[in-house]
Amino acid sequence: MRFDVDPRMSIQGARNRASGAFFEDAILRVCRHYWLSGQAAIDKTPEPMQPIKDLGGGRFVAHYAKKAQPDFQGTSRAAGQCASRPSTPTATASSRAP
Repeated sequence: MRFDVDPRMSIQGARNRASGAFFEDAILRVCRHYWLSGQAAIDKTPEPMQPIKDLGGGRFVAHYAKKAQPDFQGTSRAAGQCASRPSTPTATASSRAP
């Protein structure tokens, strides 16, 4: 048992991951709706990660191989333009595309 890990922080981390997964799933459902209705084509941008060490049990240590990119990119039929949006609910107004 590790004594250097605060159980409250572990619980908070699990809550944050679950909240983030729920939020991203909602975004993906809306993207699919736009695709099926012909309004837009929006895809999740893959994050290029490079594994460094295998910890077993499906866990590993990794680092991002490239600079961060927007989480979702796509084209709107109405605007005919390409747009990028961060998928974090705490994104600042200055980081959002117009």
